[in-house]
Amino acid sequence: MSTIRDASLAPLGKKKIEWVKDFMPVLSEIREQFIREQPFKGMRISVCVHLEAKTAYLGLVLRDGGAEVSITGSNPLSTKDDICAALAAEGMDVHAFFGATEDEYYEHIRRVLEFKPHIIIDDGGEFVSMLNEKHPEYAVNLIGGCEETTTGIHKRRARAKDGSLPFPMLAVNDADCKHLFDNRHGTGQSVWDGIMYSTNNMVAGRTVVVAGYGFCSSGIAMRAKRRAVLRECGTGRSRVRAAVRCFTRPTARSNCATSAVRTRILSVHGRTSRKLESFRPRRKTAQRSWLNASISRLWPRSA
Repeated sequence: MSTIRDASLAPLGKKKIEWVKDFMPVLSEIREQFIREQPFKGMRISVCVHLEAKTAYLGLVLRDGGAEVSITGSNPLSTKDDICAALAAEGMDVHAFFGATEDEYYEHIRRVLEFKPHIIIDDGGEFVSMLNEKHPEYAVNLIGGCEETTTGIHKRRARAKDGSLPFPMLAVNDADCKHLFDNRHGTGQSVWDGIMYSTNNMVAGRTVVVAGYGFCSSGIAMRAKRRAVLRECGTGRSRVRAAVRCFTRPTARSNCATSAVRTRILSVHGRTSRKLESFRPRRKTAQRSWLNASISRLWPRSA
């Protein structure tokens, strides 16, 4: 039996799921293939994701592929109650609602894993942590799974290194399409949505300082247009990309006090310098020497 907040919200959630289908043509084509081939027939899949209309459609596509699906939200503050109600009305096993307490959140995760899945789709490593540390008995049928986020990938690689990851996990986060569409364009847009929603301020004409120039931060800077000032650009290649895209960088001693918006985004590889200084790679090869020379011409190092 599902654990949701309000079953009466199902019609609204169903309308939202139907609406997003028009903007997810690739997944719709995969759905048609799944309906024909039934690749997951007889299998159980547990899903932990930000539970909203788009991911709900993913859950339905997996079900159309023959799977029994149990789903929960990876963040109680992003979970949509109307979407949960719509999925439950479709007969899916759902354990999630907006604003869940910490205890409720982990109970929802436990309930979804109690399903004893063959495949897990994880977002942030919560499934794997619970299976390893508290309920290994729920992994009796587990073939493997996938991880969606940078944080989760770091956790999985640490476990793999010390030999405590007992099943294979696919690093979805490392896919190029994930970096381009989700990180650069998705996060680049949603950060600005969050800033404008929370401050209720107009950002037109403001100067923005962005710390880093990885996949996420480059998307944020892109939407700031020419008013973005970049700090902690990490590798030389990132600095070159920022320079040729006409972004500026203040001197090392500047504290950027005049900026109206400052945001710090870690790169996908988790590498940002501790000080607000540019990083100059060592000249080990001719290629690296050429890169340094290019950086110096395009974006001179601060005094």
